[in-house]
Amino acid sequence: MKVLFLTSRLPFPPHRGDRVRTFHFLKTLARDHEVHLISFIQSDEERALLPQLERFCKVETVLLKRRDSWCNMIRNAASPLPFQLLYYRSGAMRDLVARRAAATKFDLVYTHLFRMVPYAPEPTGAVRVLDLTDCISRELSASLAYRNPLLRPPLRMEADKIRRYEADAANRFDEVWTISEADGRDIAERAPNAPLVAVPNGVEPALFDCTPRRNGTRLGFLGNFSVPHNIDAAGFLALEIMPLVREAVPGAELELIGHGVGDEVMRLHGTNGTIVSGPVERLEDGFANLTVFASPLRFSAGIQNKIIEAMAAGVPVVTTSLGNRGLGAALDDEIVVRDGAGVFAEAVVALLGDPARAERIGENGRAFVRERFSWEIVAQRVAALGTAGTASAAVSPGA
Repeated sequence: MKVLFLTSRLPFPPHRGDRVRTFHFLKTLARDHEVHLISFIQSDEERALLPQLERFCKVETVLLKRRDSWCNMIRNAASPLPFQLLYYRSGAMRDLVARRAAATKFDLVYTHLFRMVPYAPEPTGAVRVLDLTDCISRELSASLAYRNPLLRPPLRMEADKIRRYEADAANRFDEVWTISEADGRDIAERAPNAPLVAVPNGVEPALFDCTPRRNGTRLGFLGNFSVPHNIDAAGFLALEIMPLVREAVPGAELELIGHGVGDEVMRLHGTNGTIVSGPVERLEDGFANLTVFASPLRFSAGIQNKIIEAMAAGVPVVTTSLGNRGLGAALDDEIVVRDGAGVFAEAVVALLGDPARAERIGENGRAFVRERFSWEIVAQRVAALGTAGTASAAVSPGA
């Protein structure tokens, strides 16, 4: 099959949620199909990364200038369209995709996130897939309680606009993918006839061979620290949860691992045993130093890569109901779920004090991820579409 692959961010390097998903989807599909990637880039410096993707596919890009994007949003502030859509408005992208679609007979058009919906062509005979991944409107609405009060009114308006646009877009494609069934249900409430399919992420196979520090006292949290839900979770951990943990375990430490560390997160370094490590070259090395993975997410959407990666590495995970919402792991057997600083800290302390239980939950979590999360699912899904010649019935993760 010939696949047109549309993304708003270059799928490399795969160090944040959307790029992890698109990079591995692209790499997996490129084994059996001819993939043409068309993507926005944020700077001329990103062009140096293109050879990393040209190993798998043909690549064409459009430079998205920040100034032009902000002008688009300001000029169209009264538009019913979400600001995220206006930010990515580009005549150059529209023209490039139109030329490529006219010159090449594509069998499948993969469109990542609703931002790229305006550019998705409708080639005769091609299957059109929209990968919404997360229910963004739900995450944005849930975040309002933790945002600057002055920003809440415009963010609430943006959430409402996205909610309407997600439903409209979901009804315009042959198949609509979400990362979890929970996100699919959110979309289905507004678009009950949309052909929704849950297509989860996978993990790096090397993580399954990781051995965590079972008798240690180090907590860890991993994420892209340029996004609000991870910044909030890091602050919640360091400022509210860690003092309670250290009352019971004075030597306990918290390590914050990941890209995009800004001033707000860096200020946590040295507070209540917090160590801001930043990015690591290999995830398995970061997880090997941990005894417990703490992910107290108070708002987010979809399945968090950080959680399934920690579980794959055998590190017992303590998270919130929200963190397990898209996973559905067995409580207190494959994952520990607690809401609120006090009970969250108690759960962490209990695992630090019971290495045998921590190992049991860690290994059960590893088995859970091994069974359900694989990048091969996207290959199976596309193969099914190619065999059927059209979109088919929705499936559950792992089907």
